[in-house]
Amino acid sequence: MKPAVLAAILAAGLAVLLALPAQHLRGWLANQLHGIPISDSAIPFLKRSLILMAGVLTLHAALVAWAALAWSTAAWGFVSGALLYFLFEALALFQLITAKLKARMVRLSASSAKQSGVTVE
Repeated sequence: MKPAVLAAILAAGLAVLLALPAQHLRGWLANQLHGIPISDSAIPFLKRSLILMAGVLTLHAALVAWAALAWSTAAWGFVSGALLYFLFEALALFQLITAKLKARMVRLSASSAKQSGVTVE
């Protein structure tokens, strides 16, 4: 149950960070990144990422608790260890794919607006 408790505590910490004003998130990240500045336009994406990470950690905590109580020792070992890495990998791929698709849509709308003579901002 220890991995479930740790994942739940980390998810709660991320939720607290999300509940605070954006300046606290910016300050925390600047501290973690050793002074690299965070632009205001990055804050919504960072908040969305933290929400998704908190969700993954909450899901992982629930699965670990369920595996500890109802599954075999081997299944619990997989769920409490490797599954978290797989979940975060799936989250990273999801964010990468959605960012690429959004960038493509912006490029397509800008090029179609340019061809029609409309200015896109």
